[in-house]
Parts: sequence; C-alpha cells; structure tokens
Amino acid sequence: MQLSQVSSWFRNVALGTRALWATLSSTSPLRLTEMLITRASPNESFYATIHLNSLTKISPFLDCCRSTISQWKTLTLKYYVWNVALGPWMDKILEESRSSVAANGLPSFALEELVVVGGDRDPQYDWIFPNAAGHQPWSGLRTLRFSYFLPSLS
Repeated sequence: MQLSQVSSWFRNVALGTRALWATLSSTSPLRLTEMLITRASPNESFYATIHLNSLTKISPFLDCCRSTISQWKTLTLKYYVWNVALGPWMDKILEESRSSVAANGLPSFALEELVVVGGDRDPQYDWIFPNAAGHQPWSGLRTLRFSYFLPSLS
C-alpha cells in the first residue's frame, strides 16, 4: 500500500496489479481488509492468515471475508498461547469455507495449502483432521504444513 504513495506512476502500477491486494490477515483492521478485497480482482486467489490468539477478531474477520473464502488459495493459522483450543476454531473455519463454496455454487474450495503454526512452548493435539475424501471442499488441497502442532489423522 505504501508503494501506491511514492509517485503517480507507482500508484498506477500498484492499483493495476490486483495480486498485490490479495493478502488478508485477521489482525488487520476490518476497513483495511475490506479495501484489500475491493481492490483485488473478483477472480483473485487470496492468501489468508488467521491469528487464533486474537479470538475476538476471528468472527468479524470471517464475516468480512465471507465473499472471498472460496477463493482462498493458502490459509495460515497461527497461535502462540497454550490456552487456545484450536479444534473448535478449525471446525468453524472449515464450516465457513463449506458454506462459502455452497453459496457461490462452486464444486470445491480453491484452497491448495493449509499451514498451522503453533506455539513452541506447548504443542497442540486437539483437532482431528477431516477425511479429505469425505469433505469436497478439500479436493484441491496439495500441501499441509504443521509446526508445533500434531493433528490426529483419524
């Protein structure tokens, strides 16, 4: 965004390069998130990061991003505090993605990469990774990365 304020030439390049606006974060102010979504192309792939330690910001962030969830290419979930129960939030995010896919009449979720980054002081084990075959939104998932988090695969 600061690039768009250097000169009119940089501004035109920045505003014309829709992919520059496709990184979304739950810690960003909602007005900024809304601006990024409107400046990105309607068919843009988004890269979303949800900080699970900012619990009060997750639901407003998901509400703000609801129209783009089916276009998320990468989803990174970060938590660093031991008392955050990851499972319920993962289930909520997955349900939002399924709802978004269904609402947009899409056959599957665009998500190709799921990254879970946990706190190194207390790794989590509380979430059961859903069976990919049983969850149509996962059909495009190619990469799973877990750091300080060990999901149960059954």
